[in-house]
Amino acid sequence: DNPSGLMVIGVYRSNEVDETHILSQVVCQLESKADQADFMLTEIKIGNLDLEQTNEIIMVLLSIDESDKTLGLARVCHKRSYGNVFSLLVF
Repeated sequence: DNPSGLMVIGVYRSNEVDETHILSQVVCQLESKADQADFMLTEIKIGNLDLEQTNEIIMVLLSIDESDKTLGLARVCHKRSYGNVFSLLVF
């Protein structure tokens, strides 16, 4: 239930934002005011991809149905991107 009809989505890399970062401070302030101001704050943490997930993305991108045909490329891409989906798609 969202009485205001407003949704804000923010994305950041948690390894680049520590507790002294302005974003962390703003999120902390929002969390403390959420109940009083009648809004919800939801945080969804997404981890890095594993090799199998990396291979699945490569299979989709290359329109290949057999995982063994893309596994070698997936290993290289996973190693280079450290499983970060944003880095994988740029790589």
